[in-house]
Amino acid sequence: IDCRIPISVAQINTDGKYPVPVHDVSITGNYIEGNYTAEKQDSGIYVLGGRNSDRTIAQPYIRANVSDNTIVDVNNWLMSDDGAIVLRHVKYAVVKSNDISGTGGTGINLEDADEVVMQDNVIKNMKEIEGSAIGVKMLPVLQDNAMVLINNTFDGSATYNAYSNAEYGNIYQVNLMNQDTSKFDTSNGGMELVTLSEPELETPPADDEEEAPSIPEDDEYPVANLAIRYVPAGDGLTFDGGESTDDNGIVSYSWDFDSSDGIQEEATGETVTRDFLVQGRFKVTMTVTDISGQQDTDSILIVVN
Repeated sequence: IDCRIPISVAQINTDGKYPVPVHDVSITGNYIEGNYTAEKQDSGIYVLGGRNSDRTIAQPYIRANVSDNTIVDVNNWLMSDDGAIVLRHVKYAVVKSNDISGTGGTGINLEDADEVVMQDNVIKNMKEIEGSAIGVKMLPVLQDNAMVLINNTFDGSATYNAYSNAEYGNIYQVNLMNQDTSKFDTSNGGMELVTLSEPELETPPADDEEEAPSIPEDDEYPVANLAIRYVPAGDGLTFDGGESTDDNGIVSYSWDFDSSDGIQEEATGETVTRDFLVQGRFKVTMTVTDISGQQDTDSILIVVN
C-alpha cells in the first residue's frame, strides 16, 4: 500500500474538547504490507490520545489492544514519530503477538504511552533510517512512564532492541519478565530496567485413590491461548480461553488471578470476568486440560493503577 497510515485511531487535537477519555479500542488480526520504496509512509498502526496544542496530554487513550497483527515492509521515514506500531498518549495498552518484519527505522514507538504490556511480539529484519534502527523506541516527553516486556523476540537486526530518549528529563521504567535484554541501551539514563520474579508453578499432590488417565500414543497436548475481551468501564475485565485448541477436545479451563501465592484455581470456565479492586500488577494464568489429563498454560500480566 502507498497510503501514509493504513490504520489510525486518534482524537482531534483541539484544546478543551476532551470531557472524557476515549477508551477500549481493539486492533487485531490485520495484515499490513507497506511499500518500502514509497517516498513517505508513516506507521502501520497508529493510536493517538488527546493532546493539546502545547503538546500536553488532554486525555490519554485508555485501554488499547493491538494484538496478532502482521506488519511487513513499512517505510517509516521519520525516526522520531514513526514505527510499525505507534502508541502516543495511551494508557493501559496491551501489545501482544504482533509479527513485525522489514520495517524501516522503528518497530514499536511509544510516546508517553504509560502502563503498556508488550508480550510475545517478534521484531525482525529491521532496516536503518538516519543510520540506525530501533526495535522498541520510548519517548517519555511529558512524564515518567512504565511498561512491561514479556518474552518479546528480536533477531539482532536493529541497532538497539530497546532505546529510551532521555532528552526530556523523564524515564521509562521497563519491567521485565522472561525477556532477553541484549542490545537494550541504558547508557543515557532514559530507561530503568526492573526484573520481575516469576513464581514457579506448584504441583498438586498425587491422589493415590485416583488412577491417572491413559494417554493414547497419538494424543497431542492442548494449546492454551488466553485473550482479553474489553468491556465497559466498571464491568470488570473479561478473559477468554476460547482460542485454545486440542485434537481431542478441552474439558476444563482453570484460572488464577494472582500468582504471588502460587497457581490456584480461582475460577473455571472458558470465559471469566474479574474485577481488580486494588492497585498492582497481577499475573493471570489460564490452565487448560484435555480429555487425557494433559495440560497447557498461558499467562498475561495485568497492571492496575
